[in-house]
Amino acid sequence: EIYIPGHYVAIDRISKKVVVAIRGTMRAQDVLVDLVCEQTEFESIYDGDEIRKGKAHKGFLTAAQRLAGELHILVAEALRENPGYELVITGHSLGAGVATILTLLWARMPEFRDRNICAFAFASPCSLCPELSQAPFTKRHITAVVIGDDVVARLSLSSFKDLQRALTTVAPLTEIPNEEKVQIYKSLPRESLDQKLFSSGRVWVLDSEEHHGHHLEVNPMEFLHHIELSSSMFSVHLPSHYLQHLSDLKEALVDENDPRSWMEISKSGLL
Repeated sequence: EIYIPGHYVAIDRISKKVVVAIRGTMRAQDVLVDLVCEQTEFESIYDGDEIRKGKAHKGFLTAAQRLAGELHILVAEALRENPGYELVITGHSLGAGVATILTLLWARMPEFRDRNICAFAFASPCSLCPELSQAPFTKRHITAVVIGDDVVARLSLSSFKDLQRALTTVAPLTEIPNEEKVQIYKSLPRESLDQKLFSSGRVWVLDSEEHHGHHLEVNPMEFLHHIELSSSMFSVHLPSHYLQHLSDLKEALVDENDPRSWMEISKSGLL
């Protein structure tokens, strides 16, 4: 069924959390959700009780609304049966985009907000407009993780148009080296930021070549506003790659020269 990505609800007795996990793209129906990428109207809390209108990825929003309706009773009962447990929503790729918006929908409800609802969005795709993406309410409830040049974290309809224009410009230049073509690509005019969607919440980039392999929290409008052309832009997106990076990050935690950034990652709940 379209707009119902693979998912499950689990109870983590060790960390005392009810977990909603949403799968990434696996079926033809999931691809259709990804491709319904036009922007649509979406209201969310900006901060406090202030509601603001913005834009969201239509496919992710529709799937989040469907899951919100289908899972509400099940998740609410799980929380009632487990007093003191918190609510975590997580996903990879498509699942991360749906988890982001589902969290914002449910975080407006006291029964979920009072359980410290939060989302961990891995390989987080472009899901919200700039204002809602970095709203205080969004950053309070959502942590996103992007590894290196992962194309999905930078791929929206607007960034694809940027790439399409660049390829039209660069393709005839057969006599110049690829490195120079990449520099031309980076120098071309792009769609304005307010026309794009972005990864949302507190966004952590791991293993960034631009920052010499360091792990840092970024503003997606400054760091993820266009597609990076590299040999790893597709392969780095795989779930196994994210699992390995997080495992390596946990092992290296005590060895980092600047422990403050690692402490922030640890406090975010990722590890």
